[in-house]
Formats: sequence, structure tokens, C-alpha cells
Amino acid sequence: MPRFIKTKFNGVYYSELKRSLHNGKPDKCFYIKFYENGKRHMRKVGTSSQGYTAQMVANLKAEKMNIVTEYNFGQLYDNFMVWAKSNKKTWKCDENLYNNHVKEYLEKISVNSITPQDITNILLKMKTKGKANGSNYAPQSIKHILLLIKRIFNYNIKNELIKYNPAENVKIEKFDNTRISYLYDDEISRMFEYLESGKEWANDVALIKLAFFTGLRKSELFNLTWDNVDIDNKRIFLYDTKGGKNQAIIITDNAVQVLLDIKDKCSDSTLVFPSKLGGKRNDVKKLWSRIKKAANIRSDIRFHDIRHTFGTLATATIPVKIVQKMMTHKDIKTTLRYAHIQEKEMIDAANNLGQLFSNINKNSGGAATSTDTKKGN
Repeated sequence: MPRFIKTKFNGVYYSELKRSLHNGKPDKCFYIKFYENGKRHMRKVGTSSQGYTAQMVANLKAEKMNIVTEYNFGQLYDNFMVWAKSNKKTWKCDENLYNNHVKEYLEKISVNSITPQDITNILLKMKTKGKANGSNYAPQSIKHILLLIKRIFNYNIKNELIKYNPAENVKIEKFDNTRISYLYDDEISRMFEYLESGKEWANDVALIKLAFFTGLRKSELFNLTWDNVDIDNKRIFLYDTKGGKNQAIIITDNAVQVLLDIKDKCSDSTLVFPSKLGGKRNDVKKLWSRIKKAANIRSDIRFHDIRHTFGTLATATIPVKIVQKMMTHKDIKTTLRYAHIQEKEMIDAANNLGQLFSNINKNSGGAATSTDTKKGN
């Protein structure tokens, strides 16, 4: 294979033909590099001895290759995913994000016609109109969508398919990431009452219960196998967690009982929570939607908010550093969001108590304070 040498022109390379001379030097054979369906191609154009120069080849690329590579955004995404599936552990998240939220807006749009304002308008539409199911986009979700769009453009720029990223300077409003949703006490009670009613498949019930008792992420539950469960020592081993490393978490007696209850029922599967067809689950939306409706849980509460509920309850009684390990958070700042909720509730309680004291003092004309002081002496 020839050794390709990059010229100063984007996507134009040459190799030296040492056995063929031109003006006393090795002849140069020029190539155009381009990508198609995620694969790199080098197309031979001609040699210096045939009259070609790097500038001429660059002009040809601009004229001819644009016809071949008039990409729409969907093709850029396909190119990106070929790379992502081999290099990103979270490629499935990118795939779901694109299919569920980006595809309908950008898939068939010519890349050359997409402007920064187009990207901004899409994000504003998501923010104001919400999702197709009627729920609202969380600010963090919109941030992830924008980051994915930027990554797709940047990957294709890096590989010289396009030159411009219209999303590069698009900004989104700052948001308070400490605001998280969690189930209220009465919602938890109704949820467990429904789970015990026998109206749902036992494995589905166990999935929800273990999520509540451990705070495990959806992907961690779906990927969990019996080989990674040590019931005797009350441990679950997690691999390729979002925190970036393999970890073991200690589970409560409640979680152990959930696993014991379903172990014999899932003897034919290596997965703890297989789908009804026996394979790996890929979603829990329909199940969680049924449970929310039956248990009268707020419509905007997501399955992931079960994890938030676990974190909120845990930080009320357990040191934050330990909760961080239990929830496999890489950064303790993430865990501190739950502690912030506890602090806010304490501040609200203190303010309410202060208001109560003020009302008592006001109704007594200030006499209560004076009398109590004398009694105290």
C-alpha cells in the first residue's frame, strides 16, 4: 500500500512514485480522501507527470465530490455510529437519543442547509412543546441532545466530509441541575400496594422493587446476570458502570429477599431480569406507565426517578461519601444533589417553624416571650 502524504488542501493526498521521475524528482500520484457509509476511501486522480497539481485536485474535489457527498444529517449520523459502536461504551444511549429525539427533525435535511438558527429553533421547540407523549423535556435532556448533534458534526469534520458545524456556537440556558424529581411517601406506599396486588408479572415486580431498594440504573438492571449476584455476601457486581469502572455494591436485606423470590423462577436465563421472550430488556416505559397510572403517581415521574428517590432517602440517614459509593457516582457533586434536597427541606421546615413562632407571639401580643423569660429565670 502506498504511503499517503497530506497536502495543505483538505482531503488531498499524494504518494511518491520512486520508480517514476518527473522533473528529476519522484513523480507524485494524487488522491482524494472521502468517506462513504462510515468507511474511508482513497480515490486516485492522476500524477504530476500528467499535469496534475495539489491545487488542481483540490478544485476537482470541490467540484465533483460535492455531488457525491451532498450529505443529509442522517448520513452523518450513520458515519458517526460506525465509529461509536467500536469506541464508545455508551453508543446505545446515543442511538436512543437520536432515534427518539433528533431523527424526526434532522434526518433528511441537507447538511449544507442547516444553520445555527435551525438548531436553536429545534431546541426551543423541544423546550416549549415537549415530547410526543405529552411529558416535558428535562433541561439536562436538551443539553445531551445538543451535545450529540455537535459530536456528529465534529466527527464528520474530523474525517473531512464537511467543513462546518452549525451547532458549534449554539448555547442553551443554564439550568439548576440540583433540582431532581423523586416519589412522595404516599406515592411509594401506593406503588408497593399495587406491586403486591399480583396484577403484574413477577419479574417486572422484582425489577421495580430492586430498583427502589438499590438505586441501580436502568441499564445496570437490564444487564445484571446471576453470575454477578452474590446473595450470601449481599453483593452485586457491576461492570462498565456510568462511573467508568467495575464496582461491587452491598445490598440490603430487602434487596436480597427480592432476588431470592425470583431466583428459582428465572433458572432458564442468565439474566436476572430477562424480557418475556427471554432476551435482554431494552425498555421499561410501558411497565412504568401502567404502574404510575394504577398507583396514581405523578405523570412526569420517570423510572429513573426511582433512583433519585433512593438517593434522597439514603442521604437522610447515611453519610454522603457512603451514598456516593452505593450509587457508583464518579463525582461526589452528583451525590450532593440529594443532600441539597434534605437541606432545602430543613430550611423550609425552619422557616415554617419561625412563622409559627411569629404567629404565636403576635396573637399573644408579645406577652408569651416576656412571661417565658421570667419563668426561665
